[in-house]
Amino acid sequence: MMQPLILVVFSILGFKHVNACDGVKQGYNDHGNGKDIDNQLSNYGVIATDSKFTFDCCGTIRRWRATAGGPGEVDLQVWRPTGKENEFRLMGQNSLTFDKAGGVVTNIPEENRISVEKGDHMGWHTKTSGTLIFEDGGSDGNYVLQSMPGASFGAIVDWSAATRVDKRSYSIEAIGNENMPPSFKNLPHTSIISQADMYDIDQQPTEVFLIEVTDTDVHDIPGLKVEVFGFDQYFQIENTNMVVIVSAPPVDTYVLKIKVTDHCGLNKTEQLTVEIKDFGTTTKGPDEPVNTAASSGDSEDFEWDWLIGVIIATIIILVIVALLFFFRKKGWLKKAHRTAPKRKLTKDEEMDNGTKTDSNNPLTQT
Repeated sequence: MMQPLILVVFSILGFKHVNACDGVKQGYNDHGNGKDIDNQLSNYGVIATDSKFTFDCCGTIRRWRATAGGPGEVDLQVWRPTGKENEFRLMGQNSLTFDKAGGVVTNIPEENRISVEKGDHMGWHTKTSGTLIFEDGGSDGNYVLQSMPGASFGAIVDWSAATRVDKRSYSIEAIGNENMPPSFKNLPHTSIISQADMYDIDQQPTEVFLIEVTDTDVHDIPGLKVEVFGFDQYFQIENTNMVVIVSAPPVDTYVLKIKVTDHCGLNKTEQLTVEIKDFGTTTKGPDEPVNTAASSGDSEDFEWDWLIGVIIATIIILVIVALLFFFRKKGWLKKAHRTAPKRKLTKDEEMDNGTKTDSNNPLTQT
């Protein structure tokens, strides 16, 4: 009765039902009987394709247990089939050092745990000869060995030239841990877009917001899937996790659901709100992205810049008016009034009262 209930709860929450690796032991746990070692030179690899060493769950590896025939180093690995015959992708590795012959149990820090899923195979790469012990029999599985240098995370290796051996039980075991759900670094969020910024939308989608995702299981991050739901006639998401406008939406507010899912089906959903405004003009250059992660403050920055400009202009006008008033009060702006000196009249010119000088008056002449 409990199992169906769990399935219903997972379905409601949107989780993909998978067999979790929490506490699952994968590999060969009888580490006391094996005595043989591979009589190989150093730098050779092994993929154990037997069902005993093939994961049937989804999660991470929190602990390794292995037994060596002598001192040495080994990279404990997880390989995933690519779909092509004899081709595998390295999904991660943890290094283990043996000071002497015997068993070692090592706990893996959370940030170094390898993510596994159903169908992945255990493997290892020796840095020194010998290393892991095995015993013949006890398994009907196939093991492929290949001389190879160490591979890095994500590397694809063709094992078609490897030597195949059967009926071996290698002394190696992985202890699984449950997978953790992914999350967002920058959601929920609000982006504001001007209609004028959606130029040439038929030629190139208008960028809205770059979604940033993360996961406690760091090996999950490259495979995280991001989806956008709602108003898909206007908004889509690119492979770079950039939400873009593919068709100009009307002026309005649009609430989009953004979902991120990891390889085990665990997911998280958050909101991205997009406000389409009619600002009339754009301040963006033809090659400049319309919006970035800080786009939610663009409208506020525009309004504050406009308000600050008005305040500065008002202050300048008030200062000019005050200076004019001050200068006028001091009289510095009045025109200078000058009195022209009177010109001395000659004897032949009339006086200001209309009389004549004695020199021109016939009554005064003798």
